[in-house]
Amino acid sequence: MTIAIVTLLVLVFAASLVGNFYYPRLALRLHIHAVPNYRSLHPQTTPRGAGIVVAAANLIAVAVGYRLGMIDHAYFMIFFVGGAVVALVGITDDRFELPALLRLGVQIAAAIWILYWFGGMPALGMGAVTVDLAGIGTIVAGLAMIWFFNLFNFMDGIDGMATSGTIYVTASAALILLLNNDNSLALLAALLCAAAAGFAYFNWPPARVFLGDAGSSFFSYTIAALILGSLWSDGMSLWTWLILLGYFVVDTTVTLFIRVATVKKWYRAHRSHAYQNLARLWENHLKVVRLVLLIELLWLLPLALLSVWMHGIAPFITAIAFLPIVVFAVRNGPLREDA
Repeated sequence: MTIAIVTLLVLVFAASLVGNFYYPRLALRLHIHAVPNYRSLHPQTTPRGAGIVVAAANLIAVAVGYRLGMIDHAYFMIFFVGGAVVALVGITDDRFELPALLRLGVQIAAAIWILYWFGGMPALGMGAVTVDLAGIGTIVAGLAMIWFFNLFNFMDGIDGMATSGTIYVTASAALILLLNNDNSLALLAALLCAAAAGFAYFNWPPARVFLGDAGSSFFSYTIAALILGSLWSDGMSLWTWLILLGYFVVDTTVTLFIRVATVKKWYRAHRSHAYQNLARLWENHLKVVRLVLLIELLWLLPLALLSVWMHGIAPFITAIAFLPIVVFAVRNGPLREDA
């Protein structure tokens, strides 16, 4: 079985790599590209929507894993069927710019789909105690998923950011889940990691192709499903996930709160996240991506592992993990005067 899993991971990586080598020509022919505008940080027209290749490679692997008995039926329905729909809607949006209300409707449906197959929200460990919110917890989980779906889209604003973040999170999660004997979810996390890694070569600064909504939506949907699945299986706590995702969660949340407090039409599209401001001021996407990766690998990952070993104080560890990133996001986000 180990040989089969390794082979599957290698094939997913190779399929994503090869598919993304040919995708840019197809994207330009079909007019699936990003044209520079006031929000963009790129001076040239660039193919986008390559996330559909990443999704296809991942979905095929999930189907193979299901046929080999590595993935059960509920996981197949969540990660394959739901993932396929999200990816197809995403590539349609990349090509035709779907209305915001329609995209929201798809996000709501995606959250309901995940919750349906998992049976709602489980009791949540709050360090030393466990809280079961029953139906209210399921509603809160659904709203949290919708926020999370948008979070990844917000963090896909410079070359390599969302992709490198996905690789880091899924690789870390796969390791932790494997150590906790949650083999099915560990495999699903590793498959997404392998598919994203195959795309990273083309998306690394300076990017030759963009992830697009097909990719950011698929990434966020799959990771949201991994989170809920691990809460049910007790493979990982919510606190460990929050720490792993710390930079994305904090940058997005802090930026939102500042804009609500200081900008009249805060809901409009913008480019004032801390990482975007730094990329613009430094005129260097790679430097920013490397900085965020260092934060993730040297600060967040060790604390995430600590939260696994010391789960009784995991909420406290999460607060420690977030604190310097909050300061970073406030200093470099929407309030930065020279941005």
